[in-house]
Amino acid sequence: MSQIWYAAFSEDFVEQAQKIFKKLDKDVIVTVWDPELVPEMLRRGVSVILGRGATALRIRKVVDLPVVEIPIPFEDMADTLIEASRYGRNIGVIGYNNLLSGLECLNPILNVSIRQIFAVDENDTYHQIQKLKNEGIDVIVGGLLQTHYARELGLPAVRIELTDKSLSYACQEAEKLIATVKAATRKAEELKTILNTTNEKYVAVDIKGNITWMNRVAKPYLPNPGGLVYDTPITEVLPAFEAVHDVLATGEEIIQETGSINGADILYDMIPLTYKNGEILGAVITFNDAGTITRGEHKIRDKGIKGFQATYSFKDI
Repeated sequence: MSQIWYAAFSEDFVEQAQKIFKKLDKDVIVTVWDPELVPEMLRRGVSVILGRGATALRIRKVVDLPVVEIPIPFEDMADTLIEASRYGRNIGVIGYNNLLSGLECLNPILNVSIRQIFAVDENDTYHQIQKLKNEGIDVIVGGLLQTHYARELGLPAVRIELTDKSLSYACQEAEKLIATVKAATRKAEELKTILNTTNEKYVAVDIKGNITWMNRVAKPYLPNPGGLVYDTPITEVLPAFEAVHDVLATGEEIIQETGSINGADILYDMIPLTYKNGEILGAVITFNDAGTITRGEHKIRDKGIKGFQATYSFKDI
């Protein structure tokens, strides 16, 4: 089952991309980009989308999935510019802000005059090409949309094609991303399983003090155990943990503090979660009711474990 989807700008690139992916022995779903296909792709297990230029920008606006941009390798761009130079010295290169920049440095090498423009959308692309024509540009270099507009305006155009190298690089990046996400998911599931099978109660909050997660044994302490509490301020459902705001503000942990939930005495710790630069991201609260702790201590003493036996007696005093 493929986890990579190449969403092409138009049908022009679909057949070309399919041939390249087959040659590279890469299992990639290839279609024209259509937001309505997203639910189907998610059902098929897609976890990364490949896109180029304006298409990659469009995808990011509507899909909450990682998007890997198909790059334009320097060699491919140089070959395209050499082809374009056959139409004249004055070359207009137009794309979006994710296009390779600094192409003017090739002017003395290729004996051309490159004018590079970064458009903001399709309308701007059309007007910029029109402007370049008025300035005496001989040929336009760009993607499918740019070359289409150029020909509409009567200008020669050379399209930046998909190549084995660009699609191979994009696939490698997508595969690395998938492997990273799988590893992170596995670690998260391991941790969640561990926390859900312990008797210790865990509640995590974000920097605002809103609940982001709690383990199974903590939920019975909520006023409404079956209700949804994620993104709810912790003080609204567990007022005993109001001190967590001090932890979030100062970054100082609270250890072995006492409190009360629903009439039950508890013992809790509050540990801040910090990024490597010291930024506070949230906090984790662990707690147990005092009765459980006391019963556990009694069991240990009853079994005669030395660490919990009294060292001195009244007689010694």
